Amino acid sequence: MSASAKHDAKHEAATRPPVFGVGVGPGDPSLLTLRGARVLREASLVVCPKGSADSSSIARAIIAEHMHPACEIIEVVFPMAVASVPPTPPTPAPDTAAEQAAALLAAAARRNETAVFVTLGDALLYSTWGYVLRALRARHPDIQAETVPGVTAMSAAAARFGRALVEKDEPLLVWPAGDPAVIPELLDVSPNIVALKAGRCLGAIVSSARAAGADVVIAERLGMEGERVIACDDAAEQATATPDTGYFTTVIMHRDPSWSLHLDSHPHPHPRSHQARRSR
Repeated sequence: MSASAKHDAKHEAATRPPVFGVGVGPGDPSLLTLRGARVLREASLVVCPKGSADSSSIARAIIAEHMHPACEIIEVVFPMAVASVPPTPPTPAPDTAAEQAAALLAAAARRNETAVFVTLGDALLYSTWGYVLRALRARHPDIQAETVPGVTAMSAAAARFGRALVEKDEPLLVWPAGDPAVIPELLDVSPNIVALKAGRCLGAIVSSARAAGADVVIAERLGMEGERVIACDDAAEQATATPDTGYFTTVIMHRDPSWSLHLDSHPHPHPRSHQARRSR
């Protein structure tokens, strides 16, 4: 390639719009950030992940009211791994799906269109966007990418319970829920633990945490149909309140007898919220 051609290619790449990865929050459409909403209004293409071929994209439902009517929407299957008991081998990273999504986004950017990948929660916390971003850099180095952060499930859960996740010099350990037997060791490392994707072994996680002396709160499907928030205060509640559930379950653990739980008595209403309860 001649020097002139290289210069033209570099200039063309620099003038293209970037590809955006947007975190859309945990489920409540009103928690989408202002910047995320603006990017989505300008999008010509939005790529949405979903867990299986026969499921619908939750991220797509969250952003529906922010889309331009002419925007093209494509759903790509990213299998979601959920902790189980006994633990199963790790699910391979969804590289094939990421490369498919990256190719769609890059093609739109080369047409000088605004292309967006949406993902639940924050865009770079246990997120499919992380895989897509890596694929863009590896396969499409001429395409620029920008990340728009989003509200995390743990932040939304802490707000729902009305208690800071951490204070002062306290550490916080974020754990993609796995073998519940390690919880006592994790609590020795940090008195504050957030377990994400905890649904399939929810009962075992709560039992292990309670046996290790930790207070436990559970947030399931925040901002979605079937939302449930629970404080497990005794063994009887624990047994009835923690059947194993699905992917969108966050558990907050804290080992400190001075920690008190206070559900927000005046939650902000939104279309997908349902009555929250605290077991007593």
